[in-house]
Amino acid sequence: MHKLLQHQLNKLISLVSETDNEENENRLHLDTIISAMADLMYIVDKEGNFLEVYANNKEHLLPAPKEILLQTSIPNVFDAELSEHLMHMIQTVLKTKSLQSGEFTLTLPEGIRYFEQKVIPTGLIKDQSETVMIISRDITKRKQQEADARLIETVFQEASGGMIIEDKARNIIHANNTIGRMLGLSPSQLIGKNSEYLSTMIPQEINDKIDKAMMTKGFWKGEVEIRPPQSKKIYAWLTINTILDHEKEPDHILMMITDISGTSQSNNKMEYLASYDTLTDLPNRAFLFAQLKQSIASMQQQKRNGMLLFIDIDHFKEFNDNYGHQIGDEVLLSVSRQIKSICRKEDILGRLSGDEFLLISENVNNQHAVDSIIEKIQTIFKTPQKIGNLSLHISVSMGVALYPEHGKTPETLINAADQAMYSVKKQGRNNHAFYTKEMSLISNEYYFILNTLKDAIYHSNFTLAYQPLFFLKDMSLSGIEVLLRCSHSRLSHIPISRLISMAEETGLMPKITHLLLDMVCNQLYLWQMANIKLPEVSINLSQKELHEGNLLLTIHSHLSRYNIDPHDIELEITESALLQENVIVKENITRLQKLGHTFSIDDYGTGFSSLSNIKTFNFDKLKIDKSFISNLSTNENDRVIVSATIDMAKKLGLKVVAEGVETKEQATLLKSFNCDIVQGFFYSKPLNTEDIEKLLLENQELR
Repeated sequence: MHKLLQHQLNKLISLVSETDNEENENRLHLDTIISAMADLMYIVDKEGNFLEVYANNKEHLLPAPKEILLQTSIPNVFDAELSEHLMHMIQTVLKTKSLQSGEFTLTLPEGIRYFEQKVIPTGLIKDQSETVMIISRDITKRKQQEADARLIETVFQEASGGMIIEDKARNIIHANNTIGRMLGLSPSQLIGKNSEYLSTMIPQEINDKIDKAMMTKGFWKGEVEIRPPQSKKIYAWLTINTILDHEKEPDHILMMITDISGTSQSNNKMEYLASYDTLTDLPNRAFLFAQLKQSIASMQQQKRNGMLLFIDIDHFKEFNDNYGHQIGDEVLLSVSRQIKSICRKEDILGRLSGDEFLLISENVNNQHAVDSIIEKIQTIFKTPQKIGNLSLHISVSMGVALYPEHGKTPETLINAADQAMYSVKKQGRNNHAFYTKEMSLISNEYYFILNTLKDAIYHSNFTLAYQPLFFLKDMSLSGIEVLLRCSHSRLSHIPISRLISMAEETGLMPKITHLLLDMVCNQLYLWQMANIKLPEVSINLSQKELHEGNLLLTIHSHLSRYNIDPHDIELEITESALLQENVIVKENITRLQKLGHTFSIDDYGTGFSSLSNIKTFNFDKLKIDKSFISNLSTNENDRVIVSATIDMAKKLGLKVVAEGVETKEQATLLKSFNCDIVQGFFYSKPLNTEDIEKLLLENQELR
């Protein structure tokens, strides 16, 4: 297979290396061939620089627009791990002259895609450098099919009920682990046996009913007693269905067996399924509500107090995402069993939903009793938990509601405990909190704002405002800072900073980022078409966005769509974004700089970033926060800080911008300190699109 691929690619490579007289004809021939292929092809040199990109009709699969790729290299396009992997393959190919292959994932605007890659030597020398060809094939559909098949197999094997599949001749061809445990056999011991083998474990009168129903109806269901030869007797709910082929003829038989031992009647089994969670064997939501109602009636009659504890596993989604849903289920089981182990006999622990549990405790009449229960639960999770072969740090957030102080109905108590738990999440998790009335006010307001924000994003209820920046020496226009505004009528009184913070907390920020970039790029495109010359335009990046691995692709997919030069866009980040040593943040900043973006440090003086970070990243501007400017004319300390900051920044080669300049006295002092650029109401308030256009045209005429 490799030799055949090498032979075919040699033909393509020969087309690339023909003489100048044949170049155009061969290029057309090559493009025609490659357009018909399912693969992306790149020719790169030993440093990873892109020399050729072949992607006709497949541009949507490129990691960045073709014109950008041809100006950069592999380390500037892919993340560090993938870049290192690709560069290693390239070096191996050049050294061994043999094909290398592998697989990788890439996050594109349409989602995560999977690629199979092959790297081969071309034998071509470009600019005195050996080259290789990288062939990337989109295998997302195949991967999804494989994942679906694995999921189906996992569901089949780990289903809570026993499952058997038989062929037309009633021979067992598939059996899951559960049925093996029920019958005391391994699934492999069942495969190949005829259905008659199972019939020997079931009373003859039931077998007769099953045979008759299968012949006349094609299905049967009912309660049976099963006596496995190598295991104890079980009571089970048995369902048998005939599976038809595409011609509506019998093809397979599916048997599903649910162990209901201990309940000899079907209605008991149904009652159990309606009242208990099948994974944890704890009371489910419906039963919890009924039990809480009963407990409240009992406490009210006997004039006792009680406690409702709302327990939520911290970062549970990460367990599922990082280790798979099977480990997630084992985490749920471990948490439920351990909490159950410290409960009193009269306590009721149930699974409300997902990773949420409720603990109902009657006769909790003093603070010490409440604290004792909470402390026991917290003690459980102070040490790592053994989950399968893993040692996981698990913590929980707990909200406490007391009866009758915080509520006298199931709904009010659960709501109060939920709000208390949510306040713990907001404060950092791994703790507990008692409900207060203030929580209701905060919670109601929060969810109102959040739901309205989602509506605003869905309907694109956002506008742009433009804050002009001026050179202090001659008052000419130096740039424009783009400010996002929410135009939704119910959010007009909410500061945009709060909306952005909520968007970051709830995962809405990527949608807002896409909206902002599209609006900005569209407006810049319209100004370019109108021949309006623009100064540098700056937009703000939040700390959360800097941590996104696909930030470069997100930004440049929009810039490419509107043909906007990266050099025209300055990116503003707060100094707090540099506080943590984060590899992704550093990679994002470095790659964006290499593509032409300039960077400025916003709100300088309000965070704790070190000067070494500012120097290391070779930023372009430093913006002094307005909190230092507002009292500049009256506060000596602020004057010293601002003067020293400007002097320091200039020695580091940075331009200095003063934010929030509102008085002539402030402007005079900043000029004496040799500040470069100013912005604020003294010079101009944020302008709408029409007014900023007038200012741009005036500035254009002056030049």
